[in-house]
Amino acid sequence: MDAAHSQNPPIPVSVTVGGWTGSGNFSNILASADLRSTFISELSNLVNTYCFDGLDFDWEYPAGNGSGLATNAWSLNDTGDFLTFFQELRANPATSNLILTAATPIHPWNNATIQPLTNVTEFAEVLDWIQIMNYDVWGSWTNGPTAIGPNAPLNDSCALPQHQLGSGVSAVAKWTAAGMPANKIVLGVGAYGHSYGYNQSIFTPYANSTSKSHGDKWADPTGDTRDFFSLIDGGFLTESGKPMDGIQYVFDNCSQTAYVYDKTTQVVVSFDDAHAFEAKGQFIADRGLRGFAIWEAGSDSSDMLLDAIRKTSMGN
Repeated sequence: MDAAHSQNPPIPVSVTVGGWTGSGNFSNILASADLRSTFISELSNLVNTYCFDGLDFDWEYPAGNGSGLATNAWSLNDTGDFLTFFQELRANPATSNLILTAATPIHPWNNATIQPLTNVTEFAEVLDWIQIMNYDVWGSWTNGPTAIGPNAPLNDSCALPQHQLGSGVSAVAKWTAAGMPANKIVLGVGAYGHSYGYNQSIFTPYANSTSKSHGDKWADPTGDTRDFFSLIDGGFLTESGKPMDGIQYVFDNCSQTAYVYDKTTQVVVSFDDAHAFEAKGQFIADRGLRGFAIWEAGSDSSDMLLDAIRKTSMGN
């Protein structure tokens, strides 16, 4: 914290509350005026004790109808309660001046009919920015065959209709159409990919997997994720991020994402390489977005991905 605040200019630091495994009680807490008041008081104590500059909320997901963990509480009133909570944070003298941000799905939060909101202007008034989590769009979620698609597609408007599950382009379009200013949107990017079992001679995007593939040694035991650096450690990529000899490399010009296929081990990985990060950075600059957020910086290798997206999004 001291190191961040000692920079010139000082770097603000926020603490994130929630996450994929930490969203179970948001619905119950925010539905109660008394519990919201207690929650705000505890959050105020937290930021004051550790000198945080902001609060970031990662609720996966309000009015999610089972789209988060099955054990998460949820209600049709979740998104309205979320807005009330942010308004109370802004109105409370102890938290009014904090940086307030939120991680979001690739469409506006659901309303009380479990459809994406068409008007988020009240959220825009109380939030400093949102971070669209444009990753995990495709993955090997089941044990059976599944189409091998891009983890974090930049674009899907050029894909076949059945392959248009969402992308950075469509997500930004949906959020801005609902009233979130582009300069309050941060694009979430993923420094990891999803692996699939595949046993054909040549891989093409959206081909069906032939089995489930486990992720790298840092992944959840039942997961399929592979950090970018693990693709180097695992023999898919060289130290410079290029495909190793014997590895098939495919760059999909529609989604602007990469794939590598090791025919020997029969594993395909859908991921973002430096080329994909450059494309996302250019999109951020062209659309006037606030910037990017990476999940996670520790998954990079020698800042290869960070350097690529900084070069195009920030001009350095």
